[in-house]
Amino acid sequence: MKRARKPQLLAEDVLIDGAAAEILFKAGYGAEIGLAEFSAANGNLRERFLSVPVNKGFKARETPVSGRTLFLKPAPGAVAISEYYSDANNAPLNLPGYAAMRFETKGGKRRVVFGTHAFTAALAIASGDRVGQLHRLADWASHGKSPVLLETPTRS
Repeated sequence: MKRARKPQLLAEDVLIDGAAAEILFKAGYGAEIGLAEFSAANGNLRERFLSVPVNKGFKARETPVSGRTLFLKPAPGAVAISEYYSDANNAPLNLPGYAAMRFETKGGKRRVVFGTHAFTAALAIASGDRVGQLHRLADWASHGKSPVLLETPTRS
């Protein structure tokens, strides 16, 4: 089966939510977004930030997640930045994959992939640390061209 023409989106540095990641993966573009495979689930989970530089200094390293969620398995070269766990036992789930990752292509294009479907729902309940993480990831994806970085992000 012949693949459709490469989406214009992949010619840019981008942040990709779970819905877009699923569509791109199924269309054969997993390698271009750093995604080896994924599994999907529905439910109430929590996301915990991993100890990687983009999360440095954040104290509240968790945020609630609900609805359809992808468990991301990074391709070689991709870096996991957060994981899911259950409220029930505060332990990582026994499912393969992560909540978010970042990836740089051989051509220098940067992708940040989130397992959640849509940024708006997540931001409505986001902690200041989540807002800060999103700013840092946007800055990373833009090769340091973000006009503003929050030193002490808060949520009102």
